[in-house]
Amino acid sequence: NTTHPIILPISNGENKFLNPNYLIFRGYMVTVAWLLAQFIHTVVPRIVSEFLIGVGSGSCQDLIQQRTTLPNGDTIWQNSPLVTAALEGKMAVLDGIHRIHPSTLAVIHRLTSDGADIDIQLHDGCRLIRHDRFDEIKSRYSLSDKQLNDSGVLRIHPAFRIVALAEPPVQGSFAGQWLSSEMLSLFLFHEMRPLGLKEEAHIIKSLYRKSLGSVMKLAHKLRESEDPVLQSLAGSLSTRQLLRIARRMSTYPTDSPSYCRSPSMSSKSLVKFLPTLARQALDNVLHEADISKTPLSTTDNVNICEVQGNTVRIGNTTAPRYQTSATSKVPDILFYDVPQHVSVLEWLLQDFSLGEHLLLVGNQGVGKNKLADRLLQLLNRPREYIQLHRDTTVQTLTLQPTVRDGVVVYEDSSLVQAVKYGHVLVVDEADKAPTHVTCILKVSNIQFIEKFMGNDSMKQICMYIQS
Repeated sequence: NTTHPIILPISNGENKFLNPNYLIFRGYMVTVAWLLAQFIHTVVPRIVSEFLIGVGSGSCQDLIQQRTTLPNGDTIWQNSPLVTAALEGKMAVLDGIHRIHPSTLAVIHRLTSDGADIDIQLHDGCRLIRHDRFDEIKSRYSLSDKQLNDSGVLRIHPAFRIVALAEPPVQGSFAGQWLSSEMLSLFLFHEMRPLGLKEEAHIIKSLYRKSLGSVMKLAHKLRESEDPVLQSLAGSLSTRQLLRIARRMSTYPTDSPSYCRSPSMSSKSLVKFLPTLARQALDNVLHEADISKTPLSTTDNVNICEVQGNTVRIGNTTAPRYQTSATSKVPDILFYDVPQHVSVLEWLLQDFSLGEHLLLVGNQGVGKNKLADRLLQLLNRPREYIQLHRDTTVQTLTLQPTVRDGVVVYEDSSLVQAVKYGHVLVVDEADKAPTHVTCILKVSNIQFIEKFMGNDSMKQICMYIQS
């Protein structure tokens, strides 16, 4: 063991960290992805939304093992990805560890201890012990690996590592002070500073050959402001959002972020939904950044919405239609081409063609479901539908109980079917479910579902509808 993290050169095709545990702040997903690309470790991601299942019910068992049911009705304990990573020598990524209750950290404390204290008791009676203790017991009593495993003693692979990802503590807030003395003893910490103006400009120009001078200056002014109202708006122009604006500009040059009412700016800052004070503060900084309020210019083709062979055209935007055999799941509705709706459909088509996940926000009855169905109808995309409510859990989001021949069986939910078959998932009333449930709809969580199901190559699109 060492007091500082050391990365050894490749030896026999395997990289090893002498000091195993790292906690990273800000921009961490890109860094972890690069780290995993450089080393042989296989990632087993563990999503915080599933951590919160046990925390919310007063139990932390889901962090170690989950209770599952066999086809014959028997219930068994199934190892969590964290335990699987420990047994197989993989790297476990704990994403968003700042959101979980401090008592939950006691579960992984024995996995991150130094010396011979690495030891954890599983719910099914098995025990995970450090690899050198396992080898010592094996040699002392002349036992085989199978004999020890059959007796419930399991060996933690020496290549097992943990990378925890978190946001920095919130100064002046008791609820945001998750960085306790117990947490300090679990990990080696690495803080990642936010990118500077020149660094972000270099990334955007290298990827998309575009310059977002005024918008980037506005973003950094919001981040560096001491006004809490302006600081709350800084997240709307994060590095990820700036990259999305640049990508949209490179594909659709007519969408200029120089106007705050352009699709790229209005969708990122959500000006219409800001409180009065925040909107006034944003108007002031927009004026100082020389970003105009000039409305979008209309063209003669804004009301065009038609299908020509294998191509769909909405306004001035065209896209290829999807070829599918699941025609029964493609929406077929009666839709009237209202100019305002056609304009929104064009924006949706542009973002959809860029591979973005979409969120429709609006009051009840404005036509969110109609717009979603119309877009899928024009694109000939099969749809899976799910409606959330306050009692929705992660289990009900992924499994659907059905009575068949008098027996309750669990089938794939609409979410899982969309992942398996590459259909579009329409999530209605997304704001009604608890936050830890909707967290599973994150892109990284969808990747977790794909890996858990063994369907890594399947690509899916998710569309969220919030009322």
